[in-house]
Amino acid sequence: DELGEVDLGNLSRARKLIGRWIEYYHGQRLHASLNYLPPAEYWAGEPRKRMEERKRKLEEGRKKQEAINRKRLQAAA
Repeated sequence: DELGEVDLGNLSRARKLIGRWIEYYHGQRLHASLNYLPPAEYWAGEPRKRMEERKRKLEEGRKKQEAINRKRLQAAA
């Protein structure tokens, strides 16, 4: 299903396409059940460390956006 209507052509091409998809699935695709980390990253070591880093970055982004919004409101007033 994940490959959709891709023409696999022959066995060699099919193996190559399926192999690429498996690499993507395990190495890049974010999985909700793994706290939106790819399996390779989650199982490689420290998912808690990665989650803390993500929380820190989100908080930094929130603070930056709040500062931008304050400046816009002050300029509009």
